[in-house]
Amino acid sequence: MKPSRVALFALIVLAVGLYGAVLSRDLPYAPGTDEVDFLLLAIPMAQLGDPNPRWFGHPGSTFLLPFAAGVRMMAMLESPGVDGFEAVRLLLDPTPGQVVLIGRFLSALFTLGAIVVLVRLGDRIHGAPVGWIAGALTVLSPFVTEYATQARTDGAGLFFGTLTLLALIRLQKRPGPGGQALAGLTLGLGLATRYFIAAALPLLFLIDLRLWSGARRAPAPARRRIQRGIAVGWLGIPLGLVIGSPFLLTELPRIGTDLLHESRTSHPGAEGLDWGGNLLWYLRVAIPEALSLPVLVLALLGITVALLRRRSEALLLLLFVATFLLGISVASLHWSRWLVQIAPLLNVFAAMGLIEATRACGERIDRAVGRPIRSGTVLTVLATTVLLFAPASESLDEARASLRPSTRDLAREWILAHLSPRTRIAADLYTAPLQDSPFADTQYAFSWAEQ
Repeated sequence: MKPSRVALFALIVLAVGLYGAVLSRDLPYAPGTDEVDFLLLAIPMAQLGDPNPRWFGHPGSTFLLPFAAGVRMMAMLESPGVDGFEAVRLLLDPTPGQVVLIGRFLSALFTLGAIVVLVRLGDRIHGAPVGWIAGALTVLSPFVTEYATQARTDGAGLFFGTLTLLALIRLQKRPGPGGQALAGLTLGLGLATRYFIAAALPLLFLIDLRLWSGARRAPAPARRRIQRGIAVGWLGIPLGLVIGSPFLLTELPRIGTDLLHESRTSHPGAEGLDWGGNLLWYLRVAIPEALSLPVLVLALLGITVALLRRRSEALLLLLFVATFLLGISVASLHWSRWLVQIAPLLNVFAAMGLIEATRACGERIDRAVGRPIRSGTVLTVLATTVLLFAPASESLDEARASLRPSTRDLAREWILAHLSPRTRIAADLYTAPLQDSPFADTQYAFSWAEQ
């Protein structure tokens, strides 16, 4: 087996182990608030066998459709001979929290696919070692693991986003109708998952503008082929959007309502900044928290290398990161979880920075010794090992903690064991989950300090 395949297989095995350990955290009683929202959308779809989610806030259809299908399939397997509506109801009894596990499993699958694409993306941009290192940083990132394994659209968005970028980078080498169709379809599927993938539209425009300019000097047959390809690519975007979200065009009034809700201007802890303040918050707070300091420094070094060498592949990746950051900064609220889409791409730049730094040091050592001793390769291996040690240790700690009851679960057990059911409780939202208990009338608030 080729070393590249061995490395990729090892990454997937590592990711499966880490994601498998954290998938059941806080279940069945304390799924995330957003996870419950997606479950409430998937349940009627599963019960009625209706593929229309009737919600298009992300729009999230590429996640919701298989989520609902998975819920219905498990319900039919658990209750054979029972109609779909009743089977899903029985599956949700006594608590619907465990059904969230289906959505988490689906998100983990999308994330695994994104890692495979990311390795290939890094290879295309700066060589195979960059892909492997970026993949390892992403697998071991507690930040990516936390959000990309929730029953939300983050994992699906990460997969279709990286797939779109890979298709766009390949388009530069294969500018025919086939490459254009692939780029357009993947971009459309990305938009059917997260509207934020629109940050890739300027990339396709610039690539096509360059192809169009070059076509004017090409022979007539080649010029017509390039022009047809450009048309195919842009037509592929709405086609991919309709394939991924087939009810999007028939629910236009609902889309406006859902987008108004998603663009709300108030939420404790995520409000109060204009677009410039949001951008500074992402650059000065959220990104440094999502990446470790060494990874952040190496990413800045990799970005510097990309700007100096002006390789189109790396510049396209950087343009997507910059456009994405500007796009989410325009929103009224700021959320660190939105960075899940670009954190793996920053890992690609960090891997570039590491490779370039160790290669430069290795060349100096070889010149000092007077003969090539492959010191650059040795330094790359050592530096990568050191770089991965801290996130690996943190990820293992998170995995072990996920296998034990959380403080929320322990608080729930204590309340059930020691308090009378007549006790009235007021609680913050992210405390003991008591919805499916004798204390179901507990008054919850996002934060009582805000009341």
